[in-house]
Amino acid sequence: MAQRFTEFLRAKPLFQALNNAIVHEADRWLLWFPVGLGFGVALYFLLPFEPPLIPGLVAVGLGLVGMVVGRWHGNGTLCALSL
Repeated sequence: MAQRFTEFLRAKPLFQALNNAIVHEADRWLLWFPVGLGFGVALYFLLPFEPPLIPGLVAVGLGLVGMVVGRWHGNGTLCALSL
């Protein structure tokens, strides 16, 4: 099962299509910011409890690590930035 998952991750057409869609929207990234912010606020208010601080810090750390690794390996920076 794990090998099939890694093969799925290595499927270049899927990631190329995602990358092309993100790059195609480059002139409208600023317009997508309020959409993402509103989505995050809606998710926060849907939670039945106050979320702990640690998972948020871990997500920010993973996003920063992803941006650094994305710089070395090409176009992964945009996906990490969205995290």
